[in-house]
Amino acid sequence: MLDRRFVTSTFILGVGMLVAQVISFGISPVLTRLYVPQGFGILAVFMSVVNIIGVIATGRYELAVMLPTDDEEAINIVQLSIFTLTLTTLLIWGVLFMGVKVIPFVRRWQLPNAVIHLIPAGIFSLGVYNTYSYMTLRRKYIKQLSISHVVRSSMTAATQTVGGLCRFVMGLPIGVAIGYFIAALYLRRSINPRIGFEIELHNIKRLAKHYRKFPTYSTASILLNTVARESPSILLAYLWGAQVAGFYYLGQRVIGMPLTLACSTIGRIFLQRAAEERRTTGTATRSLRETLRFVGLLSVIPFPLLMIFAPRFFIVVFGTEWYTAGIFARVLVPLWWIRFIVVPVTTVFEVFQRQEMTTVWNLGLCITTFGCFLLGKYFFQNDVWALGLFAGVQTLLYIGLLVMALRVARCQA
Repeated sequence: MLDRRFVTSTFILGVGMLVAQVISFGISPVLTRLYVPQGFGILAVFMSVVNIIGVIATGRYELAVMLPTDDEEAINIVQLSIFTLTLTTLLIWGVLFMGVKVIPFVRRWQLPNAVIHLIPAGIFSLGVYNTYSYMTLRRKYIKQLSISHVVRSSMTAATQTVGGLCRFVMGLPIGVAIGYFIAALYLRRSINPRIGFEIELHNIKRLAKHYRKFPTYSTASILLNTVARESPSILLAYLWGAQVAGFYYLGQRVIGMPLTLACSTIGRIFLQRAAEERRTTGTATRSLRETLRFVGLLSVIPFPLLMIFAPRFFIVVFGTEWYTAGIFARVLVPLWWIRFIVVPVTTVFEVFQRQEMTTVWNLGLCITTFGCFLLGKYFFQNDVWALGLFAGVQTLLYIGLLVMALRVARCQA
């Protein structure tokens, strides 16, 4: 039997996630008529860079918020996370400011300068939101965390729509940055009346040393994973052009991103329960099995239907010019399916501080991602074949990751 608390918490977060995705999905047909595919290609590259850097900008210290038994120590970890984020954001801003003119790789993005300078703002907003969301979850303010998803999606949709109506090419990326920032402010306000955030530098230094495995191993691991996940947009734009990247991004926006958010939501509940189970029993087997059973049941119907109807769905909803996006989505369904099952339980490696295992795995994921797209370009010379090869290889790698997670969950503390 599934634990009632787990199901209730997941349901509350799921409602917020569902409403947020209804907003995002509902506005997508409007945005596809306000912006051309190249505009979505620009957004795809922007989001890829923000996500790649944003997940490591905090040093991954926010994951440690769930671990201490003392609430004051968790608050100090939040301070450490935001302090690290601020330093990283300033560094990235300096690199991009110089890179617009002097770094060849940055110039080859062919993004408007204003979009490049917006990247640090997106990184900071994402990092703050992630940090506060973990503290909110630790305090078990599940309702507030659920509402934050709706706030983020609403602000993003509103800003992007206004930008499109004004024919403002920056509307899409600005909407993303504003959405994360407003949602972070909402979570900050939800937490602040209950706990303080006075700076204690000596504790920050102590915690940075104590939880050094998070920036040492978890940062490298998640960076490699995010590069593997986000690099398709950059590679497609580089190898086949912004329009192809735009087709890929729409599939990710409509289907891939909701699945990623669902994985994140379920994964955070799993992290909380797995950490509690480890403290009491020394293992996390029960939490992992319950989570796998839950996501397995959720995935039985949607993914086969998506495999069958994706191209027609994209034509009907977004217009005939987006048919290729539907073909891309169909090719990626097996990968999305296995990710939906496996990703929520991968935080078990953080719970047992076995981040070195996922670091090695993610290195393989990253290498094969670049290899698949380069092979697709220079051997098959076809973007669909490149995506198919990419999806097939990564599906096998995620099955291997699941086997590793099951073994780690049986470990004694």
